[in-house]
Amino acid sequence: EGAAQRTDEGVLFHEGPAHSSKVLYGNVIWDGALSLAKFFAWCDRCGPVGGAPCGPVHGQSCLELGAGVGVVGLTLGRLGAREVVITDNEPEVVELARRNISANGLEANVAARTLDWANVATYLPVGSRGGGSFDLVVAADVLYDGDGQLFAQALQAHLPSGSSSVGYVSNHHSPARCDATVGFLRTMFDAGFSVERLEDESGRAVGSLCTSGRGGGLGAHGQTEEIFGGGRFVALDQQEGLEAVRNASFRFGGESPMQRIQIFRFRRTAASRGSPGTTEGTGATAARSML
Repeated sequence: EGAAQRTDEGVLFHEGPAHSSKVLYGNVIWDGALSLAKFFAWCDRCGPVGGAPCGPVHGQSCLELGAGVGVVGLTLGRLGAREVVITDNEPEVVELARRNISANGLEANVAARTLDWANVATYLPVGSRGGGSFDLVVAADVLYDGDGQLFAQALQAHLPSGSSSVGYVSNHHSPARCDATVGFLRTMFDAGFSVERLEDESGRAVGSLCTSGRGGGLGAHGQTEEIFGGGRFVALDQQEGLEAVRNASFRFGGESPMQRIQIFRFRRTAASRGSPGTTEGTGATAARSML
């Protein structure tokens, strides 16, 4: 555990020490989180008028799932989000997120909570300050192993039917090990969600931070306009879209799969079905009492 680091967007964060008996993926920073944080900062600065595919987050309520050190949520807090709830299922990681909230002086609008995708009773279907669902639900580099079903369940529950909530997910890419990403996307398609990917005009995925032959690591990233300029969200269909994700090409690559980032956006459509955790009940009541 070393000194605090600072992202290009000015967010301070500490990484956690190795655990003696289990692997804590959330204890360290990943490029997917840095990319999504940088994307929101770019959108905030440019806005739709400047060509960004989404607007500022100022005044919105935001939830981060599987947050780890919390860089995405912390960035949203710095950008003026009205409320940000950073969540993870590992107690040590939640405490690390709280430390990072304090390091940035964001206690007034950012909080850390325990949320286990496998436990609906821990879900947070509504924000604590407005009574409605979260405006934005974000997650970064949470898909590694398995079939992506639990994460899909959690994301669907926090993008409830009848709401205008929008989900953004960034994830690293390895063609040989992307079953979790593809399984997650397939589940979102099956539930009737619109699925979009951030692409350039040539259909290449936009989100990788390493540009012009740079290596990875903090301070080695391209400028935001170089990374995201001209990017727009393109709707994917289930069959061809999943194939495009599995065999993704990138505007900028990276030296490792962890540096090749795809960014997705999710919205409910009229055809989307309800999902666990979206209805009022004991789970929802318990979750609200945590706030």
